[in-house]
Amino acid sequence: MTKQGSEARVTNITPITGISVTAGTRAWVEAMYEAGAVAIQADGGVALNPEVRELVKALHAVLAGGDAQVQIRSTGGETFRRLEAQFDLAMDEASAANRDADHRNGEIDPYIP
Repeated sequence: MTKQGSEARVTNITPITGISVTAGTRAWVEAMYEAGAVAIQADGGVALNPEVRELVKALHAVLAGGDAQVQIRSTGGETFRRLEAQFDLAMDEASAANRDADHRNGEIDPYIP
């Protein structure tokens, strides 16, 4: 993103359509926020936790056809189990909502929260 684009005021916010965002999806996103994935800075800006940012870069590389390696050295205990359970619920709910929507004559858009 250009510096101008990143500093510009957001004047045109477009809602996402055709994606099933369920209560489970929202709970998972909120749990990630509470666990420290994203921080609100003093000036109101947002930033990803630096370690999370590296994982996002790895994700982008894989999606672009590149290669990445991620190694879990420890799970973080209860927070890990809670996030995993909320992710599983979010996926189940989003899948069910997407199937029920049948918004393109049975063609379902995949959605991963």
